[in-house]
Amino acid sequence: MPSAIELQTFIPVILGGNLGAYSTARSFYEAYSVTSLVLCTLLTGPIDHSAFIEPIVEPKMMQPEALLTLLKNIDKRYPTIKKILLASTDNSVELLITHKSHFPKN
Repeated sequence: MPSAIELQTFIPVILGGNLGAYSTARSFYEAYSVTSLVLCTLLTGPIDHSAFIEPIVEPKMMQPEALLTLLKNIDKRYPTIKKILLASTDNSVELLITHKSHFPKN
C-alpha cells in the first residue's frame, strides 16, 4: 500500500530544520493537505514529531555534494511526483541558487 506522500501530486522539499521550515510546511499542509520533506542537519523542536513533516536528517546537508545526493535519493524514491524545492534561510537559498543546474529536473 502506498504511503500518504506517494499519493500526493507534488512534494514540498524544504531545506532547514528551523521555525521557517515548519511554517512553510504548515502552510502547504493547510492549503493542500500535503506532507513536506524537510532536509535538516539535526532534528529541532519545530519539526520533530510533526504530523505534516517527514524530516530527513543529514549533518552535511549544507555541503553541495551531500545535498545533491539527498535530492537524487528523493527523486529516486518518488520518481513520478513533482517536487517544489524551497529554502528557509538565506544561506540555504544561496546554496540552491549556486548549484541549481546540478539538481534533478523533477
